[in-house]
Amino acid sequence: GAQPGGAREARAVGLAVGAVTLGLIAMASGGRLHSANRRYSVQQLAAFEALWGPDAPRGISQFGGTPWGSEHASKGGGGKRGVDYRASAESILAAKGDAAFLRPDGRIRHYLPKHEAKHFHSALHTQNLDEEAPAEDAAADHGSANEDTAPGSSVPLQEVDFTPPKGFDYKVPVEVYMESQGQASKLFTEWVLVQVVGAPGMTSIINLMMFPWGQCHIINKDLTRPVNVDVEYIDNYTATNVTLRSGWPAFLCEHGPSECEGNAIMSCVTALYPKIEQWFRVNACIVSRTCADGEAPLVDSVAHTGAGQTSVCQGLPVDLAPQCIDEFGGDMSIPAISQCVKGRQGTELLLQNMVQTQTLMPPIQMLPWVLVDDEVLNYPNKSHIFLLGKSICDAYIRKVQPYINGSVPRPLGCYYFPTEPPYMPPITLWDEQGILLLWVGGGVCFLLGVCILIAWKYFALQHNAKYERLEEDA
Repeated sequence: GAQPGGAREARAVGLAVGAVTLGLIAMASGGRLHSANRRYSVQQLAAFEALWGPDAPRGISQFGGTPWGSEHASKGGGGKRGVDYRASAESILAAKGDAAFLRPDGRIRHYLPKHEAKHFHSALHTQNLDEEAPAEDAAADHGSANEDTAPGSSVPLQEVDFTPPKGFDYKVPVEVYMESQGQASKLFTEWVLVQVVGAPGMTSIINLMMFPWGQCHIINKDLTRPVNVDVEYIDNYTATNVTLRSGWPAFLCEHGPSECEGNAIMSCVTALYPKIEQWFRVNACIVSRTCADGEAPLVDSVAHTGAGQTSVCQGLPVDLAPQCIDEFGGDMSIPAISQCVKGRQGTELLLQNMVQTQTLMPPIQMLPWVLVDDEVLNYPNKSHIFLLGKSICDAYIRKVQPYINGSVPRPLGCYYFPTEPPYMPPITLWDEQGILLLWVGGGVCFLLGVCILIAWKYFALQHNAKYERLEEDA
């Protein structure tokens, strides 16, 4: 009877070794795919550099009173037309500084390509201007149509005398749904959003709204006092106002309690200081400098004690907020913001972000989720997120076009943006659910193999003990 037993033992050992090996392979494959997902952010950075140039200003550090100039010219992406426009725009900005996009009376200067400016007839008669007056005559009357030409550029830009029509909201609503410590949200803020908002004159045509919530959840801290809120929908159901009536909710965020604090800080800064020139700089500073998912502070990265670092960061949102407020907040009050974060107002703002995020239609599929003039920008084509600036300017043109004869003049910043997304090498990656299945399946196979080995060893010892007893009895 030794042969059958030996065969069974061999099959058991082979099955166990195979299960363990399969489990290890599956878990290793999941790990490699997870690492590939991490490295995908590096390809994103390469795409950003192709869009803005390798010397493009990164993060909030270059977002100040004067936008960046010709030293940050784009080296790729956008096509020849976009490069020509940008070369002319940057030449004007380099020569005139702030005066290139801001009039002495505070109005934003508007520009058209020279061949289009010749046919610009200013506004329609609804603005009490002569509908048939040629652009040259109108420019002469106002004395402000100046030709600004970039040396060597085939598409020079010309300033035209134009003010957006009064009586309607021509600003383009831009909604950004994100999280304060998400890697994708950080990359988008650093390399796209800051560049667009910081381009000359763009703040005059943008109504920017940021909703830092992401994939957070709420729980009831006191079961005897259930959370009760009133939700008021305003602006034709496009915005919400949440009032906390009773209870005190706690928040669970994807990247830990520090992300909840970061979301609350950003919301309070926006609520207390609603001018985009104030709150955006501070919030962009917090997001671009914070330690997002997979990052570790400088000391941990140097000591190699952080887990899976992809880049060096400076700390958590609550630690960076005072620094960013001091640097970019002007007359902002840190105690007032802190009181908002810790008090009822901060809780209500987070609840408002939750309602706004979870009731959005169509539902959010990824973060960040960007809407331009109520249209989703980055889904299903994710690369269109690089075209945020172009999309805003196109929406502005659509809004103003019914009031204008001919081409719609745009702020100088509209000539900075590429017309096509950068090329990103195609890669095949499983989504997070697929990676999770690999890890779970591999773990189950590994544990099954270990259990088979343990069972085989146990029954082998039992079998040997039985024969030893027979030998002793004999």
